Amino acid sequence: MTIYSTNGTPDPYNDMAPRKYGCINGYQFDHDEGETMTMEWSLICRKSGLGEMSITITMVGMCVGAVIFCSLADRFGRKPVAVITHIFMLTTSMAESFMPNLAAFAAVRFVTGTFQQGLGLSTAIMCMEMMPMEWRGFIGFIGSLNWSLCICSLAFFGYVMRNYSWRYLQIVLSLVSFHALFGPWILDESLRWLIANKKTKAAIWIIRKAARWNRKDPQRVLKLLDPEHDEMFRLKSDDSKLETLETNTYLPPDREAHSTVSDSINMQGPNAEKYTFLDIVKNRILLRNSLIVWYTWMVNSGTYYGLYLTSGSMSFGNRYLSFFINGLVEIPAALIYFVVIDRIGRKYTCVLFHGIAGVSLILSVALLSASRQDGDAAAVASLIFNYAGKLGISSSFLTIFIYIPELYPTNLRNVGIGFASAIGRIGGMMSPYSILLMQYATWAPGVLFGSCCLVAMVLMFFLPETGGYILPQTIEEMEKWTEEQSLCIPCTRSSDTPKKTNTEPD
Repeated sequence: MTIYSTNGTPDPYNDMAPRKYGCINGYQFDHDEGETMTMEWSLICRKSGLGEMSITITMVGMCVGAVIFCSLADRFGRKPVAVITHIFMLTTSMAESFMPNLAAFAAVRFVTGTFQQGLGLSTAIMCMEMMPMEWRGFIGFIGSLNWSLCICSLAFFGYVMRNYSWRYLQIVLSLVSFHALFGPWILDESLRWLIANKKTKAAIWIIRKAARWNRKDPQRVLKLLDPEHDEMFRLKSDDSKLETLETNTYLPPDREAHSTVSDSINMQGPNAEKYTFLDIVKNRILLRNSLIVWYTWMVNSGTYYGLYLTSGSMSFGNRYLSFFINGLVEIPAALIYFVVIDRIGRKYTCVLFHGIAGVSLILSVALLSASRQDGDAAAVASLIFNYAGKLGISSSFLTIFIYIPELYPTNLRNVGIGFASAIGRIGGMMSPYSILLMQYATWAPGVLFGSCCLVAMVLMFFLPETGGYILPQTIEEMEKWTEEQSLCIPCTRSSDTPKKTNTEPD
């Protein structure tokens, strides 16, 4: 988009980094490349901050949705929340393209944000609970690849439709969610949630369905779900008993792994225990862990979205290319995550990637300042470190999506990740204003993001490792293996740390 001043001189205008102009009446827009929201609603001069405000309002909606729908998902199930929010998100996303003004658009974006978090977090938990412990990292890897490809495709669609109004682009992007209409028939409820909440008949139905699809015998699992077998309520994480629950109803015939049922049936009585957010506040260990992950998610959200929103200021001269490369960086980030997540554990993966992000972003700012004297070499190095920081924060964000739910017992899992996401959106709300901050101090966003990442890296040492451990069903189980793990580096872990359950032979 180009804005022409009153004397006919073209004045380059970057949507991602708005500049100040004297008077809107002294400018006219060039419509050769279609019409953007900035052009349609004249979001320049005194209105230049309203575009960022609409993003902040969306983040507020995501914050509200994370609290509301994650609590509902723990109480009523993952599937109904995922299905309903997906259908409503399709509806509101489509409605955005017909909004007559910015106020109406922002209001609908708020609603879309609430449904987006209900869908995103409930499906993330559902996917994690679907897989056995040794495959939970893999499902995060697949999700990250999908996210990266979607980001790249967004840049592609934006470029292809650059000569059309933003409303047509919004319609096209909304239609990607058309499969939401088939959700009630495609999705099944989380088996782990059904068992934890004593919905045995529904669990048996899903097991039989999975067995039919994979041509397996479901009896090895079904006999343990028989209400006449008291061991359903007494079974603990004893390796010999867990081996009897092996099943591969969800894997290809040539692969075998422990069933998700095997690491979830360890209840202590016939009544499923219900938890609320107050249980997090009242429990010392849960509260400590929660405060750390709340801060971490806030840092990740602010840094991640801040880097995306400032991508238009990178040295490629093309905002579509800059946005595409930012999405492309997430592919190697996912690959590195996949390599290390099960080798060094969730905690130390977070430590590693927060360290990479923090150091890289600070070095990027330092080199950018030096580039004014040393020329292009320092500028190129600054760009490389900026993308290294993007890689680090993308990988850490991916890791916490797997790590945080594992820190909470089953009936607090959605509430835990929901409140973490809600508080984390505070960082997302502030991220649009990093663009404006750059106008006053170009070094400030990088130093701020980098410093916060380094603080998060240190705080990660106070969290327990969850990789390779059976997901806790109750607060008592969570407390036990949290307290028995030591604070420091892996080689100093005490000998009485709970034994990991490993499906691979020694």
